[in-house]
Amino acid sequence: MDFIKNFAKLRPLFYNLITTGIIIFVLSNPITSHIYLSNMDKDSTFHAEQNQIYRGFESIKEDKNYKVIFLGSSMTREDIDCIVIEDYYDSLSCYNLGSSSDIPYLRLLEISKIIETKPDLVVIEITPNTFANISNLNYLDPIIELRIGLASTIQDKEEQMYWRGNILDEHEKYLVDNSIEKTLFWNKYRLDILDEGIKNSLSSEAENVDMKSPARNYSVKNDSELLQLMDSFYDEKGGVFSDNIDQSLNLFSMEIMVNSLILNGIDVIFQSQPINPLAIGNAPENFWDNYN
Repeated sequence: MDFIKNFAKLRPLFYNLITTGIIIFVLSNPITSHIYLSNMDKDSTFHAEQNQIYRGFESIKEDKNYKVIFLGSSMTREDIDCIVIEDYYDSLSCYNLGSSSDIPYLRLLEISKIIETKPDLVVIEITPNTFANISNLNYLDPIIELRIGLASTIQDKEEQMYWRGNILDEHEKYLVDNSIEKTLFWNKYRLDILDEGIKNSLSSEAENVDMKSPARNYSVKNDSELLQLMDSFYDEKGGVFSDNIDQSLNLFSMEIMVNSLILNGIDVIFQSQPINPLAIGNAPENFWDNYN
């Protein structure tokens, strides 16, 4: 009788252990992971952009047409219309891999995957922000955490050799090196994805992200709002620029990226985006000489 009474007291503990085990199994299960990743495409934030890019690599690889990939920030994401380009050129496939707040330091994380898709041409966006001081872009921290985590989770050691040694010391904490860290990483973003998915399910404006149509997110702002947003970004003299562009980690990352593409027989073209006048006036002395 005492044993039964003692067991009854321990019953809640056993239930909690069993429940915890089931939750861990579900969250760690590859099938569950696939379901969450599928829902990730409906996320309106950078989660969806990054998921769409990684999920798109396989379909790009299987494409046998002449392939053009566009790389860049939200300016590329919102302005390049691959449907129009494909309608104009026969037997050409266009892929818009623009991503919010993209910089070479972060795009280098995906270069091995891009090379695996064997594109014929890669068009890279170039703006003054391309060579910005990474330490001054504090708003990028959540994006840096996600993109480093994704790259170190999805890629094997050979694929990581392009960028692993390029990670800043303060960003090494975002690297995912073992199964425990991998589970913690995915669980963190599953919660974010679920929260965003609930918001989108209640919104009539929620749309899936794709690699063909431009995002056109800027359409929700009028001209004066856009100008104010751009002015606020460049209002501090020299704030976002590298004091010495030759020592810029973004420039170094760009060089690695371009050289890797060319060595693999991939043509590279740079496209320049419109430049805010304040960017011209507030850049450090001789910046534009180096930029050109």
